[in-house]
Amino acid sequence: MNAREEILRRIERAAPARPAAEVAASYDRIDRGYLRRHHDDAILDLFAERVADYRATVLRVAASEVASAVAERLAARPGAYGVPSGLPEEWTSSTGAALVRDPSAASLDGLAARSPAARPRSPRRARSCWTTAPGRGRAPCRSCPTTT
Repeated sequence: MNAREEILRRIERAAPARPAAEVAASYDRIDRGYLRRHHDDAILDLFAERVADYRATVLRVAASEVASAVAERLAARPGAYGVPSGLPEEWTSSTGAALVRDPSAASLDGLAARSPAARPRSPRRARSCWTTAPGRGRAPCRSCPTTT
């Protein structure tokens, strides 16, 4: 028996494993009266403020205007754009830009920008996260929170 196995044996002896149902019941009894969300109405403002640190621009548009907004933004910078397969087709239907579905990590440097899928939580709102890094070369968008 090596040291790791000895330590695990001692832990098991001190706190024996419990059935999964018992553990789940214990978690269900925890009082969860605390806040789960802290920025209900201002979440988009908070998101815009935080991504500004990464030189990203947040453009807010109505769901009916997403396709035209995407086409306008893509027309401003020539090149191919990486989009995930989950991005709704109607969002890119108005653009003439070259779109690369699910680009590989190795091909990101050859793209003008990349967009993660950002589905609207509410039919009244939609948002798209397209990023580039002016003055620093091309950079993929690492994350794009989409909940409000």
